[in-house]
Amino acid sequence: DEAGVFAHPEWRRAVEAVPRELFLRPGVFVPDEVGRWSPVPADRIDPALAYSDQSLVTQLDDALTTEDVSEAVWGTPTSSSTVPSLVVDMLGKAGIERGQKVLEIGTGTGYSTALMCHWLGADAVTSVEVDPGVAWRAHDALR
Repeated sequence: DEAGVFAHPEWRRAVEAVPRELFLRPGVFVPDEVGRWSPVPADRIDPALAYSDQSLVTQLDDALTTEDVSEAVWGTPTSSSTVPSLVVDMLGKAGIERGQKVLEIGTGTGYSTALMCHWLGADAVTSVEVDPGVAWRAHDALR
């Protein structure tokens, strides 16, 4: 919290309560030394990586997940779990208050959706995602 991202205690409680690893399924891609993306299946993600303050790539080229490959591949990230401190900072700056309803455009992995649901309640948060595969994985993680 040295960066001041937990200026709002409700978001700290949400981050402490919502397990980020649930939103990293079926796994993440980590860059290798030559710029390819190495798949790390969800059951092999080190907790230090899952809870690191960095974006974690969850999909390449609009459809490729770690279920589709077993070795490093070239590709362009098209879905990720955003840097947690950035998510919390944005939520804090949005001025969201209990009792309000929120429409989130771009569900992504569903992690930020889960943080908002934790604090506001699931009935207060609506999230939409244009990518069917990303939407399905987020839906599964949010259950």
